[in-house]
Amino acid sequence: MAALRRPSRFVLLAALACAMAGAPLAVHAQTPEDLARARTLFSQALSLEAAGDWAAALAKFEQVAKVKLTPQVRFHIGVCKENLGRFTEALGDYRIAEHEATEQGSKDAEQMTRAREALEQKLPKLVIRLGARAARARVQLDGVDVGAAKLGREIPVDPGTHAVVARLRDGRKVEQSIEIAEGEKKEVEIVAPPKLADDDDEPPEDEPAEGDDAERAPGPVQPPPADDSTMAVLPWLALGVGVGGFAAAGWFWSQRNDADAKLGATCRAELCPERLEPIQQDGERYALYTNIAAGVGVAGAVTAVVLLIAGSGPEEKPPAAARRGVRVSVEPGRIGVRGAF
Repeated sequence: MAALRRPSRFVLLAALACAMAGAPLAVHAQTPEDLARARTLFSQALSLEAAGDWAAALAKFEQVAKVKLTPQVRFHIGVCKENLGRFTEALGDYRIAEHEATEQGSKDAEQMTRAREALEQKLPKLVIRLGARAARARVQLDGVDVGAAKLGREIPVDPGTHAVVARLRDGRKVEQSIEIAEGEKKEVEIVAPPKLADDDDEPPEDEPAEGDDAERAPGPVQPPPADDSTMAVLPWLALGVGVGGFAAAGWFWSQRNDADAKLGATCRAELCPERLEPIQQDGERYALYTNIAAGVGVAGAVTAVVLLIAGSGPEEKPPAAARRGVRVSVEPGRIGVRGAF
């Protein structure tokens, strides 16, 4: 007897897991009545199988599997599925049945091996490739996602019609319908139309598009012209900021003077009672706020003047004040402004 070719343990475990998810297994104790009924169903299923009624035979074999799932029962389930065109499921049943029969030393293992090898020869295979402008598309085969690792490789499928859908990054999709027969190998390439192209696959902006004048050199990129209405409003906005800064400085200055008046009525020779310490801290804080607000007011006013001068000059050459700028420094007790107009 020729030596059996055993599939790898990983493939067998994967196929076993798939079969366990799809096939009904016995989960209760087998009584003599259950076993007798299973034998009757098995005999009936064999008769239906011999008559070519594959759907009815499969239904009865699956009922037997609920009572007792042997390698022989699983093998006949695979035979029915193969004749119903469910090649990929049948191949999994054959592999598991072959492995279990070999482990049990059953003489049926060789028959199962021949059936598996014959099915592998006529199992259709589909290769999906991503073509132009669809390099990052998400692909589905019959509604099931196809991982990146499977793209460009043979995918076993059942004979018949299959739907390949590629969803582009913008949410739209490209669909193809593929008809494949037993033993056939087909390749399908997903090519997105130009309007559905992925952004990453579009030609760079510095390359001339088809139909453009190739001799025309791209000119320097010009900034968009400034909005005249915006330029006219900016000086007045700056002036408003300046006025607001001066107003805030005046209010903080009055609060600082109030604090100084309260301290001056009580303190002597720079010595103040401890209870007046919060008032003293408030006075120092208002003095700092006064300087800051005054600095904002000065900066706003100076900016408004600069913008007004810049807007009144010729467009080709802005005034020197716009180029040189104005510097404002704020320190406790002192505000400094330096610049040129």
